[in-house]
Amino acid sequence: MENLFQTAVMSNILFNTPVGYLNVVQVAQLPLLSQKGVSLDNLYIGLKESYETFSKSLIPLTKGEEVNIALRVEIVKNIIELKQAEIASRAKAKENEALRLALIEALSKKQADSLANMSIEEIQAKLKELN
Repeated sequence: MENLFQTAVMSNILFNTPVGYLNVVQVAQLPLLSQKGVSLDNLYIGLKESYETFSKSLIPLTKGEEVNIALRVEIVKNIIELKQAEIASRAKAKENEALRLALIEALSKKQADSLANMSIEEIQAKLKELN
């Protein structure tokens, strides 16, 4: 399939939600989960249920309607995956920053211990080098 979001924008895909119709950009701004209001999770669940309900109906969906619902499902699924990847990336960056700070602290301590373990002559020689 060509670019999912390009297709959605060019086809003016709208999502029917309890707060009205939302375009792709507005859907991408929804939270993953929400106790109140619309979330990507409940939007995805609603779309999947609609697709399954219509596929079992006595009056089948037209090919266009079927593609339209499937496209909406894929868009929401893709946005959810992107947001989850962003969350994982931020968590990894936070982890890496904490490790970096711990390593800097350990290095400072080792350097301080190294200086403290120098002999008087070594300290005097180092001080002479610095002047």
